[in-house]
Amino acid sequence: MTRHDIADAVRDDRPAQIADSLSGLAPTVRTVASASLPRWDRSLPVALCTAAGTVGFEAVDRDDPTRPGPTSVEHLLEPVAGATALLEGYVRLRLALVVGDDDGDTDTAVRDGSTALAASRSDWLPPLLERIQSPTDRDTAILASDHLHASAYTMIADAPVSDRTRLDLYRALTSGSTALARGCLRGDGDGGGVGDIDVDGDRSSSSPKQRGESRTPDVIGVEATLAKTAGRLGAAVVGAPAETRTALGTYSHALMSALASWTAVETTVSHRSDAVEALVGEPTRESGTANRETADAEVDPLVERHLERARDAIASLADAIGTDAPAAEERATDPAPLERLERATRLSGGRRG
Repeated sequence: MTRHDIADAVRDDRPAQIADSLSGLAPTVRTVASASLPRWDRSLPVALCTAAGTVGFEAVDRDDPTRPGPTSVEHLLEPVAGATALLEGYVRLRLALVVGDDDGDTDTAVRDGSTALAASRSDWLPPLLERIQSPTDRDTAILASDHLHASAYTMIADAPVSDRTRLDLYRALTSGSTALARGCLRGDGDGGGVGDIDVDGDRSSSSPKQRGESRTPDVIGVEATLAKTAGRLGAAVVGAPAETRTALGTYSHALMSALASWTAVETTVSHRSDAVEALVGEPTRESGTANRETADAEVDPLVERHLERARDAIASLADAIGTDAPAAEERATDPAPLERLERATRLSGGRRG
């Protein structure tokens, strides 16, 4: 890796495995792949993966001999969080390839019905578009995205888990990455957007589009599917029961759908940052300008519906954990993991003051 690449990895706390996964690439491919990866401390999918693992650990039967110890949860979460970050880079590159092939009409390319994700004003798309200017650049970006996709599977293969858990991880990653690959493609008259098909083949509530209606990717659906995959990976790696994995996937999908659908585009980044802080247990800026603006804003009914789905998932998680949750001193990190999930829905702008 170049000195610049290494400095980036150190600055945002990416695990060494992320840097290692890029080390064997040709310099041009490595540069594009590295540029696509999210900052570890700012990635909402990574935060959802980690939070799901913390909550999922609470739901594991304390008498289960395969239940991980509290101190090992963070170690278990590192490879799946890494896989999530690699998958996020893959998604970014694939969307950039589609947007960059749309004659420069970026806003049109990412428009999703009545709700638009202003990707042209996001913090990651413009730098990637600058790197994809020629057919050779496109080939390089495709190679980089393919490598990131494959590396996510390598992360799972190397995870220190049982064969049964690894199988659950592969199932979650395979179903999620398949849906992402379909969602990142242009519609071809046969559907193919994640707004049409969700991770498990269910209809997604992120987009009401009919099959074949659009020839552009459902960006909101893609982001929501990535989040759902992240939540399921985090829950699976700690051995959470199937119903808990499902609930955490639903929560992650709903929260991301709400944030991605939020129509006040100029504050979207702030909302996501607040959600990340809530999920990782950091102090938040509840008295900040963005939250005051949110409290006074008219909440989009679609956003509120997504947030209600997230809160319903939290309620089912509370029932699943019940009185069998481990004592506070046994918990992996935060003493109230479910409270962190709830705080993220509060900060995202669904409630008015």
